[in-house]
Amino acid sequence: GGPLRDGAFILGEVDYILTTDDRILVDMDTLLPLVEPRLAPKDAARIRAATAGDARVSTETLAALGLPLAYDPATFGLIMTLDPALRPRQSISIAGSSYAVTGRLEEPARLAGYVTAFVSTDYVHQGLSDNTGFDTPTILLDSAIRYRGVVLENEATINDGFSRDGTRLVYDDIGRTARYTAGDLNPISRGFSGATSMAGLSMVRSYSELEPQRNVQPRGQRTFTLERASTVETYINGRSVQQTRLEPGTYDIRDFPFAQGANDVRLVIRDDAGRETVVNFSLNFDRSLLARGLAEFGVFAGVESTPGNDGLDYTDQVGGSGFYRRGLTDSFTAGANFRVNNDGGVVGTEAVWASPIGTIGGDVAASSINGIGEGYAVNVSFERTFGDGFGAVRTLTGTFQTVSEDFATPGALTADNRYVWEAGLTYAHTIGA
Repeated sequence: GGPLRDGAFILGEVDYILTTDDRILVDMDTLLPLVEPRLAPKDAARIRAATAGDARVSTETLAALGLPLAYDPATFGLIMTLDPALRPRQSISIAGSSYAVTGRLEEPARLAGYVTAFVSTDYVHQGLSDNTGFDTPTILLDSAIRYRGVVLENEATINDGFSRDGTRLVYDDIGRTARYTAGDLNPISRGFSGATSMAGLSMVRSYSELEPQRNVQPRGQRTFTLERASTVETYINGRSVQQTRLEPGTYDIRDFPFAQGANDVRLVIRDDAGRETVVNFSLNFDRSLLARGLAEFGVFAGVESTPGNDGLDYTDQVGGSGFYRRGLTDSFTAGANFRVNNDGGVVGTEAVWASPIGTIGGDVAASSINGIGEGYAVNVSFERTFGDGFGAVRTLTGTFQTVSEDFATPGALTADNRYVWEAGLTYAHTIGA
């Protein structure tokens, strides 16, 4: 026997017999454990099944199965030259942006809490009235108590009296990436739907709140195959961001550190003989996009509330609101939203597309409110960002919006839409970068 080599790597020792007629019979019990990690799972299973029951297999048979082995007289071992198509596909992260948390994590205490106070006051030295000196201080209180994963949150204000600004129970289901809340809610607004505070129940999936370390924007992915060991250098907008030495095989390259706007990507592949292959592609990136298959949502229902002098005042208006957004592709995210109460409701849709010429977004909504009527609203926007993301950035933004005369949101007493349409064009250029 002797060493088994795959390119520059020695995989281990393999037993074989060199016959008098120059044939090589390889011991499969020592060969398969070494080569299976270098094969795609389906090809490893195919070769194992084809050689089942054979203690030794000739190199001719192995070559016919796609596993060519050659004798190396310098080391008295064998050299394996696999077809790259038979190797397992591997992933390369350019930005290294795995969202998994590494390292030792401290287990949360069974019972924990905090209280934060922010104090402010005004001092009047001289004024129109006789009220000079320090004013009554205002104290903002923020507190929370956590027990076995359930958190009781409170906000309050102390001035001339005590005002309770909010109380709620919160539970985060990390496994399902969802937050459940009961109590005083602050609904999230999307599109034209608007939002109002309420007391009730909610379920929300927001990656920025529940998994802030996770990158949910599309980061691009391209696949290439190396026939020979090569050095791959990645350029984004003309700047080198990574250089990697890779063995033959098929690779998925992903997690590009894109800048907002258009990004030009160039992969320069150089083998040991000096031959160079260049792969070029362009992608438009926007931070409001969601990666393909990811979704964010929120559902809120309860009794509407308004701030009063002594805290929150709860009305007799029962209402609800919600939204849903999903990344349909890496360049297109769409969603829907709604808001209703006793007086009527509004429903809408939204979309954002990272097109080759820039980011195009849109919101469309329709409303029906008692005493006001039915209406619609449309907003379309375009944004194009110029620059490489490392220096000066130039942004061109255009918007167009039209709202019908009777469009309104729940809770509005009248429809106040003074303009048939509005349009805007903005150009911004960073200075000093």
